[in-house]
Amino acid sequence: MTRNEYLKLYLDWGWTIVPVVKGEKRPAVNWKLYQEKKPTTAEMREWFKDPDTGVGVITGKSSGVIVVDEDSYKKNGIELSLETPLQAESGSGGKHY
Repeated sequence: MTRNEYLKLYLDWGWTIVPVVKGEKRPAVNWKLYQEKKPTTAEMREWFKDPDTGVGVITGKSSGVIVVDEDSYKKNGIELSLETPLQAESGSGGKHY
């Protein structure tokens, strides 16, 4: 899938999305504003006109998404194995479910 196809899918799921700085995991906008409101179509067109802009999801109440951060790589960390199709490896070696 292309980034724009993922954007459409996330929006169809009702997720609140924001742009992420290329090559980083830092939001390119003040994401806290979007905990309470969805971005407008005009904002999203502006944010994602650069094909290298990443996509971030506002988790919690805004999107109805909860993330479990598994940090088994840390001392005394516990490895989890959760059954979900939505998984990502974190930059530090853990997993997000």
